[in-house]
Amino acid sequence: MTALIDHLWSWPCIGPDGFDAWYAFDSPVLLMSPNEEFTSDLPQECRRVRVDPADLRQLLEHTAEIVYGRLFSRPDNAESLAHLATVETIAWRYGVTLPPGTLFAGSPWSARHGCGPKMLPADVDRWCALTWPASE
Repeated sequence: MTALIDHLWSWPCIGPDGFDAWYAFDSPVLLMSPNEEFTSDLPQECRRVRVDPADLRQLLEHTAEIVYGRLFSRPDNAESLAHLATVETIAWRYGVTLPPGTLFAGSPWSARHGCGPKMLPADVDRWCALTWPASE
């Protein structure tokens, strides 16, 4: 899970030279079909930390759609916002709030309809710190 989360967070920093390597990332969780069972001890681990495995699956599916869904076509803001609304709903169930969209509005990533220049890792780290709980 950590490798997948790190991979998804790295997307805004990927430029043309790094795209092929980024896209080649292999994750059994990312590649699961919606009806496929988790292949690891993930369901037991979810229950241990009081997270419904179905919520984790939906969270992964919708997050992956936000990142991967429009890689090779024009961004669809309405579709991305619908996926984000589902992510937000699931996050709320566990007491996690998403940062306001205005935080991201002025970023270079928002330039050119979401196809702006790659971001600096420090910028993405700042976003991550605001949206992802610190390690305990």
